[in-house]
Amino acid sequence: MSVQVEDYSLSPVEIDHISERISEWLKQNNESPKNIIRMRLIMEEILISLKNRFGEEYKCTLRIKKSLGVPSINIYCAGESFNPLNNEYEQDEYTALFLKNLGISPIWSYHNGVNEISLRAVRPSHRFEIMLLSSLVLALIIGLLGPLFPESISFMVKTLFSTISSIFMRLLNTFAGMMVFMCIVNGICGIGNINEFNKIGRKMIGRYIALSVLYTGLGLVFFTIIFNIHIGQPPKGENEVMKIFNMVFNILPDNPVKPFIDLNTLQIAVIGIFVGLLILSNGERLGNIKNAFQGGNILMSDAIYVICKLLPLYILSSLSLLFWQDGYSLLLKLWKPILFTAIFVFLLVVIATLYSSMRLKVSPLLIAKKLLPGSLIGLSTASSMAAFSAVFESCEKKLGIASKLAKVGIPLGHIGFVAPFSFIFAIPSLYIASSYGMEVDLIWLVILGLLSVLISMSIPPVPGTFLACLTIVFSQLKIPVEGISISATLGMLLDFVLTGGRVYLNQVELLLQAKSYDMLDMDVLKKENV
Repeated sequence: MSVQVEDYSLSPVEIDHISERISEWLKQNNESPKNIIRMRLIMEEILISLKNRFGEEYKCTLRIKKSLGVPSINIYCAGESFNPLNNEYEQDEYTALFLKNLGISPIWSYHNGVNEISLRAVRPSHRFEIMLLSSLVLALIIGLLGPLFPESISFMVKTLFSTISSIFMRLLNTFAGMMVFMCIVNGICGIGNINEFNKIGRKMIGRYIALSVLYTGLGLVFFTIIFNIHIGQPPKGENEVMKIFNMVFNILPDNPVKPFIDLNTLQIAVIGIFVGLLILSNGERLGNIKNAFQGGNILMSDAIYVICKLLPLYILSSLSLLFWQDGYSLLLKLWKPILFTAIFVFLLVVIATLYSSMRLKVSPLLIAKKLLPGSLIGLSTASSMAAFSAVFESCEKKLGIASKLAKVGIPLGHIGFVAPFSFIFAIPSLYIASSYGMEVDLIWLVILGLLSVLISMSIPPVPGTFLACLTIVFSQLKIPVEGISISATLGMLLDFVLTGGRVYLNQVELLLQAKSYDMLDMDVLKKENV
C-alpha cells in the first residue's frame, strides 16, 4: 500500500494545485480519463465548499493512497463539524457508505474534531474476467493434450495442479465463513440505519426480501424440473415434519466457533443476525463496536479479494484436472443451464413489465424502453455497480420517480432485492447435484433457497467472492467439491444475464413503490421522448 500525505491551504491557487496533484496521481495509477475527470471535479467542489465555510487561509490535508490496487482520496480539515457534500436530499450513513464503495459518491465523517471526506475508485473487473476466460481456454487445451504427455511429466503436472487447487481452497475456506458473518452483521446495522432515516425503508426492504424469496422459490421449482432433479423420500420412520424440526433445531450452534470451522452457513447466519440485532438494540452506546464491524467487513472483503487474485490459477489447475481425467461432458452440457436461465429471466421481465403496465396504465413497450438502458449496462458488464448512475438518472428523468425515494430505494434495492441474482448460487448447485446423480429432498431445496437469498444479500461487490460463497453452499449441502471449478465458470457466464435481469426488475419494483407512496410523476413517465 502506497500512501502520500500533503498539506495545503484552501486558497484558489492551492485548490488548483490539489486538483492537478489528484489528476497526476490518478494518471500514474492508470485510471481511465473519465474516472480521473469525475473524481477531480468531485473533490474540487468539496474543496470550494470548505473554502467558503472556513476561509482561504484554512489548512487541509490531502491523503492519497492505493490499497490492493484501488486508488482512494481523503481530505482532512480540522475544525467545527461541517458536511461539504450536497445534502439536498440527506442520506443515511449506510447509504453513503454504499455509494462510496461503488466509487459513485464521496462520504463525509467527523471524528475527534476533524472533518474527513473520502472517495474511493471502483475496483477494476474487466481485466479479471478476461484472465478467467483465458484460464478456461488454457485449461481446455491442457485437458486435450494431457493424455499425450509422458507418464513422468503427467504425474508432475497433476501433482502441481492438485496442490495449487488444495492451497487455494484452504485459503478461501479460512476467510469465507468470517466474511459472511461480517457482511450479515454489517448489513443488519445498515438496514437499521436506513429505517431510522426513513420509515419508508422498512416497508421497502420487506417488499424487496419477500419478492426475492418468491422469485427464488419459483426458480428452484423451474430448475428442479429442467435438471430432472430426483426428490427422494425421507428414510423409513422419519417424516417431513421431523426433518423440518431437526433442520430448525440444527440451525442453533453448539458453540460460537464450530460453525466457522465447519462452514455451516445457517449457523453462521444465526450468530450474525443475533450480534447485529444486539448492536442495533443498544443504539449509539455500541457505536464504536458497530464501526469495528464495519471495518472488519472491509478487512474480510479485502482478504477475499487478495486470495481471489489466485482464482485464474485455480481455474486453470482444477479445470485442467477435470478435463484431463473426466473429459468435457460437464462443460458441453453448460448450454442447458445458460439457455434456460435466459428463458426464465426473460419470462420474469415480461411478467413484471405487463403487471406494472396494468398497475400504472402505461404502455408496456414504453416502460421497457425506459428501463432498458440501465439493464443493458448490467447485462453487458455483469455489474449492477456500473449501471448505478444510468439507473439513477433514468429514475429521475425518464420514470418520474422522486429523487428522495431513488436515493434511498436504489441502494436499498441493491442490498435487499437479490432476485434473480440469487440464482447464481442455486443454478450451479442444482446443476452439479444433477450431474453427480445426487438425490435431494424438500428440506435440501429449502436450505438451498434460504442460502441463495441470504448470501446474495450479504455478498460484497468484490471480484471472486462468488466462489467463496459458493464453496460454503456446497459444503453446507454436501455437494461434491469437484464441481466447484465448473460451477465458477458457469456462475461467471450466468452473471451477465442475472445482473441484467436484476437491474431491470429492481427498477420495476421501485416504479411500483413510487406509485404507492405517491412519489411518481406520471407526466414524466408517460412522455415518449425524454
